[in-house]
Amino acid sequence: MKMSKLMRSKLFPALVIVIGALVLVLPQVLAHKMLLGSDSIFHYNRFYEAAMQLKEGNFHYFITMYGFQQSGRVINALYGPVAAYFNGALLLVGKTWFNYQILSDIAVYLLAGGSMYALLRKCKLRVSYSLCPASILPPTASGVFAGPSRTSAGRAGSGWWPTT
Repeated sequence: MKMSKLMRSKLFPALVIVIGALVLVLPQVLAHKMLLGSDSIFHYNRFYEAAMQLKEGNFHYFITMYGFQQSGRVINALYGPVAAYFNGALLLVGKTWFNYQILSDIAVYLLAGGSMYALLRKCKLRVSYSLCPASILPPTASGVFAGPSRTSAGRAGSGWWPTT
């Protein structure tokens, strides 16, 4: 297929956004490091809870039976059970926290890039003008600039930028 024919294809924008998402997770994959923030453990407990409920088929979105030391706390009902179950399913697919984080990053980048592209096309911008912001938005969507580092990833200023 010729390059010009590919660029005029309706699949070209999706291909660019998918390649962009894969390029954005590449540094984390190569460094093989987790990105942890101040609330990571809390939310990972939520997602573990949802993953175990999906795995065991024992659904109670309002109390915790597996995470949070099996305390019965009401957590996912307040923070959104649908998002927790989606992330729990990603965790089951990924099998490890590292793989889950890569999958969830790709999902966020695809959602951010695809929705920005759709918005710009709805505003009647040309495809070429719509693709540029759609490929720039994903890094700002989830904090890729706090990428893998040798220091604590939860500390402000750690990651790709030098600390003072």
